[in-house]
Amino acid sequence: MGEKRLLELKAHLADLVWAEAWCTRHATFISDVRQKDTYFHVGKGRLKLRNVEGKDEGTLIYYQREDRPYPKRSRVFLLPVADATGLLGLLREALGILVEVRKRRRIFRWGEVQVHLDEVDGLGTFLEFERVIDSHEEAVRAESEFAELRSSLRIFEKDLVAGSYSDMVLELDAQEERV
Repeated sequence: MGEKRLLELKAHLADLVWAEAWCTRHATFISDVRQKDTYFHVGKGRLKLRNVEGKDEGTLIYYQREDRPYPKRSRVFLLPVADATGLLGLLREALGILVEVRKRRRIFRWGEVQVHLDEVDGLGTFLEFERVIDSHEEAVRAESEFAELRSSLRIFEKDLVAGSYSDMVLELDAQEERV
């Protein structure tokens, strides 16, 4: 199991086509995948099983992160799993499923920053910045890089998102139940 410390930022994305064109010109394309993240009930933090469409294996991900709109630090634990379907069944029985999030994700690399352009089913389009940070100096550098990317990609303060996609899907489901 690997642990990473990250700095992350998530924002609503008004113009996915423009952002993808910018990334194509200024960043390195990594991949284009369909992902399903299944979140489970846990006492603290978030636990999800990520499956990539067309693959049997997946990744079990546990993370702790502040829910705030500005760049946030997180501790992420990653465990590759060969039998994601079997693990999903076990975790469903043991913990119960909280919510599922399905998305198309285009991943780019700009310097040390991963840029994710996401189309999330039922929620719309978003972008995420992620950068591994192993020291205070790297965190400061990452904040500066995020600010430069925000400016280049026309991401304004009003666009920033505090929580996770799971929170947004749960809120959307709650709104639909109230109607």
